[in-house]
Amino acid sequence: MNTLIRTIRGRADTKLEPQSVKIRASLQNKAARDYTQRTRSFLFASFGVALAKMLRLDNLRFYENGVISLNLPICAQVVGSRATRTTHPRVLVGFEKLFSLIGEQSFTVENPFLWKTKAEVIKVIVDAGFGSSIAESVSCAHTWERKNTVTHCGTCSQCLDRRLAMLAADAEEYDPLDRYKIDAFTEQRSNEDDKILASNYINRANTVARLKSPIELASQYPTVLRALAALPERSHGSPARVFELYKRHANEVGEAIDKLTVLHSKALRLRTLPDGSLLYAIHQMGNSLRLPAVRANEKPRNFFWKRGSVWEFRYQGGKAELIQNNQKGCEYIQYLLARPNQRFPVYEVLGELTVDLVTEIESGVVNIADVAEGYQISEGERLSDLGAQADARALREYKADMIEKLEEARDARARGDDITANKLAEEAIEINAELGRR
Repeated sequence: MNTLIRTIRGRADTKLEPQSVKIRASLQNKAARDYTQRTRSFLFASFGVALAKMLRLDNLRFYENGVISLNLPICAQVVGSRATRTTHPRVLVGFEKLFSLIGEQSFTVENPFLWKTKAEVIKVIVDAGFGSSIAESVSCAHTWERKNTVTHCGTCSQCLDRRLAMLAADAEEYDPLDRYKIDAFTEQRSNEDDKILASNYINRANTVARLKSPIELASQYPTVLRALAALPERSHGSPARVFELYKRHANEVGEAIDKLTVLHSKALRLRTLPDGSLLYAIHQMGNSLRLPAVRANEKPRNFFWKRGSVWEFRYQGGKAELIQNNQKGCEYIQYLLARPNQRFPVYEVLGELTVDLVTEIESGVVNIADVAEGYQISEGERLSDLGAQADARALREYKADMIEKLEEARDARARGDDITANKLAEEAIEINAELGRR
């Protein structure tokens, strides 16, 4: 960090010389080894807002590429507290509200790189003449493994993202391999979770590359709706921008893998790469590594999950049961079970599942009239009692507009006009995002 600061100061105009403040924060017990680092964002934001207040500023910035900020799930192993939400739009909105309340003044928290991929950020750095400084930066999530010269483990998702982005940006010369504990592309990875994560990282890029519209992205990754609801109102057309962001990232990952394939073509042909390396997994074993089947006695005592086209559940270690003919009801149950001891208006639950709703309305499984009725109900409270931001009239107007878009999308689909249907469905998603902001 000190090297980076000196380099930037040496290149900056004397009138714009960046200032830095050293703050020491350290844990001395085993809590310091919590690999999720789930409170890191809050810690840094707290330091930042305290310093901003001292300097009489009302703005705080995080600089993170949009793919990591939105952070759609890579695979089942990276969910919940294991999935970083450091600069997720909902987190930044939460910071804004908290810091504005504490400071008793309007305070903004933003991410200027929200609409850039990591490779695009790297190109900005290289074009500015700071490519040689990239080696001094650290992306690795396994901070406790860090050494003075070997700063990256090479196997976590952040290391993988960094290596692939460097290749996509044609900047690999600025990211020395000796800074990595292993080369995950060509060396053996002994941890099974690392193998699965890396393979599914590539799978996600391949999946996104095949998607044709924002509605397909949101259908494949419903968690994107949470991000859309938290994006600034000025970000009109954000579903399309999120889609374009992930499509560019998918293309970059593909280009990086193609480059690696050419560089290691002989080893691939002779099959000399270890079976735990990423390139071996891609070219010799197909595009995915699966978790071994879970034995019955390894299942949790309580679970409610989807298995193919059916749902399976168990309570207090009893016999596992299957549900086959109530997909929407099961989705609602799973949504609520994932958020215990919380109360939700029905419109919010439906809003989170809007994309699936679009599909089922278009296919005739769900009646639009039933959706309209559902939006009139709330969990123990009238909509008009939900506070100033949840104005009942506005919600009804948004609801009516959304239903109209869904009806028009259904009609367009029936006429065979998929382009118009997809456009209307995307507009329904934007309305859903507005509902989330209300």
